[in-house]
Amino acid sequence: MAAIKQIPKQKIIDAATELVRSSGMSALNARTLAKELGCSTRPIYLSFGGMEEVKSAVVENITRIYQGYLEREVQSGTYPPFKAFGMGYIRFAREEKELFSYLFMRNRSKEAAGADGGDYENVLDAVMQSTGLDKESAKMFHFESWIFVHGIAAMAATSYAEFDEDTVQTLLTDMFMGLKTRFAQRGNK
Repeated sequence: MAAIKQIPKQKIIDAATELVRSSGMSALNARTLAKELGCSTRPIYLSFGGMEEVKSAVVENITRIYQGYLEREVQSGTYPPFKAFGMGYIRFAREEKELFSYLFMRNRSKEAAGADGGDYENVLDAVMQSTGLDKESAKMFHFESWIFVHGIAAMAATSYAEFDEDTVQTLLTDMFMGLKTRFAQRGNK
């Protein structure tokens, strides 16, 4: 009997993430993952209870990658914090099309709202600091902003439209200023 090849769990997760990155989540199954790892399917099933567990681990890994984009954008100091979150989201969509698509463009009707790994409270704080809105108004401001930002990101992720960084930052500034004016007109309600 041949010895079972020992493969660390993180190596399996990383290989699965690379498969999704290159070919999308539909390419991820036990056979393609085993081929990527250069082994049989047995080491995968020794580390995970099944492919659903692997996929959950991949989503967690993709979420960490996404969070890294947000953190780098905010920490760069290039943009005010709220704008930096939007720029990071769009950059992730542009540079990691398949990972973005899987994380944000799949059926999520059975998931809890906000299960995307974003830092919602920090985003709301950034909105309140940059607009002077109360928390409830900041939630609506963020929601309306996110719809706009997601539209740009979806166009980038699907290669429907490509916008350079200057155009994206101009679009986000225009959207922000328009919403800020609109919220000021209707009061801090």
